Amino acid sequence: MRILFVSPNLVPMPPLFGGAIEEHIWQLANALAKDGVETAVVGNILPRYNENNITSFPALSYNLFPLEFPRVIPLHLFQGLRSYRAYRKAGEYDVVSLHEEVSSALILKSTRGGMGYVYTFHNPFSRLGDDLSPDNLLRYSSFTLSRWAVMRKVGVVFVPSRYYCRLIRGMGVGNAVYLPQVVDTLFFSPDRFAGRGSGVLSEVGVEERKYAVFVGRLSFRKGAHLLPLLSRVIDVVAVGEGPLRRSLSRYPNIRCVGRVSRDRMAMLLSNALVSLNLSQLDMVSYTLLESMSCGVPVVASSIPTFREAIREGENGYLINIHDAKAMLHRFREIVKQEQLEEVGRKARDYVVKNHSPEVCARIFLNYCRTLRGA
Repeated sequence: MRILFVSPNLVPMPPLFGGAIEEHIWQLANALAKDGVETAVVGNILPRYNENNITSFPALSYNLFPLEFPRVIPLHLFQGLRSYRAYRKAGEYDVVSLHEEVSSALILKSTRGGMGYVYTFHNPFSRLGDDLSPDNLLRYSSFTLSRWAVMRKVGVVFVPSRYYCRLIRGMGVGNAVYLPQVVDTLFFSPDRFAGRGSGVLSEVGVEERKYAVFVGRLSFRKGAHLLPLLSRVIDVVAVGEGPLRRSLSRYPNIRCVGRVSRDRMAMLLSNALVSLNLSQLDMVSYTLLESMSCGVPVVASSIPTFREAIREGENGYLINIHDAKAMLHRFREIVKQEQLEEVGRKARDYVVKNHSPEVCARIFLNYCRTLRGA
């Protein structure tokens, strides 16, 4: 079987400084290639990382991440068009895996016969009755348009969240199926980085197991505005960029380190006491799963997608981010728990069992084999 992945092309692969969709594609494509499947990618691959000789059909990457609303709108339009142009040079494949709305709509409008198409839905949204913010209006509109222009035209719609899979099936997407986020469990491993980051930690100004780490966009939606409150309990290392970075940098117990390499991010995750995932809206996020894969207990907002992965007090912790007093009290209790190491081990076990590349590739391939022309 020959499978072509079409990247949104915001950053090259592997994404060294962020890019969840590109990470999903990269891990899945490599797992399939190791299993003997001929894989190719519309998008840029950094040659030194292409150990499995995945074919690349290059398209100019924007290479700036993350962006806030509304700048993200023209970016997706331009990059979607670039991905579509690169796709037209790719030739025939048994299965085409689509991941971004603009390029997907253009590709399906010009479908070449004999190919099977699948689409992965990556962008969460809230119902309009719950959230009328500009960001959510954009997300909901994007879903509505892609449901008409993309989802009804493909064989399978993969959804990396059970909650959103049920939600969009209830909204008429009957071909939606659950496909877990794909985590590089060999790289994000406690055996690789834990206890080995003294130089990096010293540079940042923290000690092993004496800080909490936050990885992601420093924005309100990601919950970065809550870091000053939690930094009253323990030092916080904030990895990422965003509109709140300047204000967060003023707090003495918050270390804003900006965008860092993948190795440094994994090192900061692996040596933290806990990882903070405080989003108000998200899929089952990569930073949550990568923290768990590193054997680090996660303290996460109690949103439906995070509740899919975290069993309270067993492999992580859920907090109410809408009640500041209760959140702070609960966080103080968590960081004093004696069983944090055991919670981290169970978190690692969960990710290896449910999100490793081999597991996800097997699920993906089984569905692809059912498609006409595959």
